[in-house]
Amino acid sequence: MSPGGHLVTTVAACAGSLALTRSLPPADSLALAAGVALGGFFIDVDHAIDYVVFERQRDLRPGVFIRYYLEGRLRRAVLVLHSYEVFVLLGVLAWWLDALPLAGYLAGALSHLVLDLIFNGRQAPRAIAPFYSFAYRAAHRFAAAVLLGLAPARAPREFWVMFFTGARAGDTPPRPSCRAWTTAATPASPSSREPARRLRRGLQDEERRRGVVGLELRQRVGGQGPRPGLLLGPLQHQAPVDARQRPRHREAATGEGLQRAG
Repeated sequence: MSPGGHLVTTVAACAGSLALTRSLPPADSLALAAGVALGGFFIDVDHAIDYVVFERQRDLRPGVFIRYYLEGRLRRAVLVLHSYEVFVLLGVLAWWLDALPLAGYLAGALSHLVLDLIFNGRQAPRAIAPFYSFAYRAAHRFAAAVLLGLAPARAPREFWVMFFTGARAGDTPPRPSCRAWTTAATPASPSSREPARRLRRGLQDEERRRGVVGLELRQRVGGQGPRPGLLLGPLQHQAPVDARQRPRHREAATGEGLQRAG
């Protein structure tokens, strides 16, 4: 049951206790109502103990604490106060000591446990009644996944909505799809693609420089022209010479050769 549900039912139980014990002395009536409040709502203090001691969580904000349990993140479920064995022990002590506050606590705790059995049993895929035995939890090493088998749930964002409504088992958090991962991995803006463009431009400039240097070395050493496929970059993709201009190029090349020979 949600914390808000336990709070509402506990307030109603305390009001009923005060109304039914009006014939008792005011001190006894208030002591009984205080015991009902402790057992009906503040019994959940063992959740906080597990949260700090066994779950090793240090964020004590109420919203974070409640969301941790509602979304099914717990790994260990010790919950000493939520145990049949403790209830039996408290019942024996209340009868032996004739302590009215302890009897009120036991009444509130029993109502709390009955509500947990009803509402939590609807969400748990396994039988919930054995879970509230401390010996049963200890036999399974208090492993919450083994004891409850709850699927992850998504709690509402608003604190008070989460406090009073809790989280439904069907409200599972969305898993990222392949498309989401692809979209996240692909740059979405031109500015994010700028480093790749600079790198590609630098590689092209380096290829051009190497092609020009290789051409100059071959011309100096053997006077031979570049071999096909050795030049890189835009030198490989020069526009073809028009057929009508080829004689002029040959004549120009022949004239330059004659001048060098002369």
